[in-house]
Amino acid sequence: MISRNSSCFIYLVLIIIIISCSKPEINEPVSTSTNIDGISIPEGFDFKTYRAVNINIHDNTPYVMYDIYAYSENRYSIGFQTFENQVGEIETEEVFKNDVMNKLIFSGVPENGILEQLVNVPTFCDKIYIRRNENLNFSSSIQSIDNNQINYSYSAPSEKIMQKTDIVNDYLYCVNGS
Repeated sequence: MISRNSSCFIYLVLIIIIISCSKPEINEPVSTSTNIDGISIPEGFDFKTYRAVNINIHDNTPYVMYDIYAYSENRYSIGFQTFENQVGEIETEEVFKNDVMNKLIFSGVPENGILEQLVNVPTFCDKIYIRRNENLNFSSSIQSIDNNQINYSYSAPSEKIMQKTDIVNDYLYCVNGS
């Protein structure tokens, strides 16, 4: 004799098997046709997302490295920041960011004083950011792209010769917990 609980269990299993074997109803996808003739595209519109730019760098310094970044002056909002100002008041300001350092195009070292490279630059960038690294002494420059070409020549800054009238005062301040 089958107990009442076990017979309920058997009926429940049979119902689940029957339901799981049924064919689901699938709706036919509705085809939406778009008419490309209805799109208004201005005459002379360029569909390109990048352009080829020839970069020429002249630098006779040995052991120098250049990093080239795509540069755009457009900033975008990353949200709001709440902080306490110097007076002690709570302020909320919108924070903007410019992702220059996240758009590395290439890195290179001049050979015989010349670094030439043909790179693809996004069409929205009309300038590039050049970072020069000479033994961890960094300098930078922003150059405009003219006729899909950039010519950059590095010239070392002139060093000022110290005169006897130039007085240098160095002060050392020390603070400890005592």
